[in-house]
Formats: sequence, structure tokens, C-alpha cells
Amino acid sequence: MVLATRGRMNTGSTLNHLGMFEEAQTILERALVDARARKIRIMEAFTLHNLGMTYARLGNLDDGIDYQRQAARIADDTSVARLRIQARVYETVFLVWRGAPGDLGAALNMAKYVCDETRNHPALQIVANMALARVQLARRAIEPALEAARDANQRLAAGPIEEWEEFIRLTLIEALLASGNYDEADAVLDVAFRALIERAREIRKSEQRDAFLHRNEEVRRLLDLARERLGRSLPQFPDKTPSSPPPQRP
Repeated sequence: MVLATRGRMNTGSTLNHLGMFEEAQTILERALVDARARKIRIMEAFTLHNLGMTYARLGNLDDGIDYQRQAARIADDTSVARLRIQARVYETVFLVWRGAPGDLGAALNMAKYVCDETRNHPALQIVANMALARVQLARRAIEPALEAARDANQRLAAGPIEEWEEFIRLTLIEALLASGNYDEADAVLDVAFRALIERAREIRKSEQRDAFLHRNEEVRRLLDLARERLGRSLPQFPDKTPSSPPPQRP
């Protein structure tokens, strides 16, 4: 059961990245029940974290925020440094998406906290700066947003990360556009579009590729900007799904 729960948790996370949120919800909800039944708190926390993203992507931001807070509390209790940061980054982004009274103030405080906490953790600082930039953009504090977005994008150039890559690039593009740096924004957009196409090419199944391209909000926004500003459109992708082998002769 422990191995099956871990497998469901990881599968649900991957489905989230692909934009297949309904499938992710079913698998992650099962994993959460099993993790709680076995009292495996760390696995429960990571499942809450991934399921919170699923709910937020499906429009249930209240539960998405609540699940990140639950995950963060368990991460604090069990000293899981990566999850302590990631859960709070997710919460910050979800607060910006929700935008209820008081949400931006709470998001700003959270973003500043994770930036301070990741000063000695470069691998996590990239997402912390992305979260801070999103808050500042929502607050229309353009210069601080641009500074944080530039920092995140520079760190992204050092190597790929597990998640948020498209969101990091989009954040810098939107900050540049808001500050009037249109030529630089288009240059970053060109790089982002090329990287997005390469990532899409790596997805073997057409239904998974379509979900990735059309159900992740930041991916759709990048595609819209590339079409509007650069005249770019999606290429034709060959379906790499392996075909069934021909029947063997007796």
C-alpha cells in the first residue's frame, strides 16, 4: 500500500503538470485516504500539496489554499525543507489568483518570508522570487516585480526545474510589458515559445500534449502572446504513441 500510495502521489503530480486535472484529482484523493490510513505524515503532506494544486487549477481556490496550509504545517513538524517552501509558494500564487480582500497583503508577507528562507537554498530561491514577482505585479508595483522576475529568469537559465518553468518566463514577460520594455519582452517571449514547443514535442501522446498546451493557464497565455506579438503559431506535432505490433504468423 505504501508503494502504491507513493505511485499515485507521483502520478497525480505528473498529471497536474500535463493539465489533466480531473484524472489527477481522482488519483490524489485515493492517495490521501491511504496516506492518512497508514499515518504516513510526510506522504500525506506531499499529497495535500499536489491535490491543492489540482483543486486550484479546477477553480476551487479556497480548498487549494487550505490544503497548502495543511501541507506546510506537516512539513514544519517533520522538517521537510523543500515542502515547507513549495507549499508556501503555492499558497502565495493561489492567494494572488483568488484576489479576495486581504489576499494580496497576505501573499506579499508570505512571498517575502519564502525569499528570506531560501537565501541559502538557490534551487528553491527561483520559485520564491517568481512568487514575489507575481504578487508585486498584482499590486502594480512594477519595478520590484521586474527585479524579482529577472532574478528568477536568470536562475532558470542555469538549468531546468521541476515545475513553474512556463510561469517564470511568463512572469518576466508580463513585468517587461508592464514596464514598457517591449523589445526585451519580445526577445524573452521568443525564447519562451521555443522552449515551450520543445517541451510539447517531448510529450508522446497527443491527448496529453493537447491538455498541456490548452489547460495550463500560463501555457495558453504564452501561446496567445506569441501569436499576437510574434505571429507564431503551434506547429504540427507527430503522435509518438507506439503502434501495436503486427500479429505474428503461427
